[in-house]
Amino acid sequence: MNKRSRQHGFTLIEILVAVAMIALIVSMLYTTFWTISKSTQTCRDRLALSRQAHKLLEKIARQIRCAYVPPSPRAVGATHSTSIRFKLREDAASENSAGYFKSAQNLPGGEILHMVTADAVSMGYEDGLFEFAYKFDKSSRTLSRSLQRFIDTREKALQKTNWRPLAENVKNFELAFSDGGEWSDKWDFATSRELPSAVRITITFENENHQQYTYSTVAYVSCRNNQADKTQSDRLIAADR
Repeated sequence: MNKRSRQHGFTLIEILVAVAMIALIVSMLYTTFWTISKSTQTCRDRLALSRQAHKLLEKIARQIRCAYVPPSPRAVGATHSTSIRFKLREDAASENSAGYFKSAQNLPGGEILHMVTADAVSMGYEDGLFEFAYKFDKSSRTLSRSLQRFIDTREKALQKTNWRPLAENVKNFELAFSDGGEWSDKWDFATSRELPSAVRITITFENENHQQYTYSTVAYVSCRNNQADKTQSDRLIAADR
């Protein structure tokens, strides 16, 4: 007699175990892919932010290095040709010099820096003087700039209607000023009668994940007698917070 051949197959438990293993492997692969993809995107975003910060800092630093004030008829306190310190002209009242270089936390209109610079190249011109104002709005986290050709602070005030956003997602923007020795958080040419020796610019960005990145640079004012005659910015990248 022919015996019925025995048929072999998978039990339900074996099939469920196999499906569970496949699902686990797929889940692990997806998690790895998602992690790598997110990390790559984070690196790209951070690199783009770093480039934006460096470009912004270099532009502001260049304008500060070329800060302008009118020279007095004769140099005051000069010991050699490279140590001329610019003073306010004798025929100009203090209130007329406020537009040359001033920075504080409570300037009118929310400004944090108001200055005149000879940096015409970044404006697309060969020469000329320009009047700048920077404003930082903490509520909108926006850094803005207003500018126009400089004529004379006694005749024409800076028009504050042409504010242009320079950077968004700015958590904090700080300026510090050196007189060659100590640092201060404000500076007024009308009272000090001279430009700062150097300005430290610090900007902190915050992304959508609340990660903060801080960038900083020091701009040495060209017309001041700085140590080693520094005319370029020393870039200082702070640690992430």
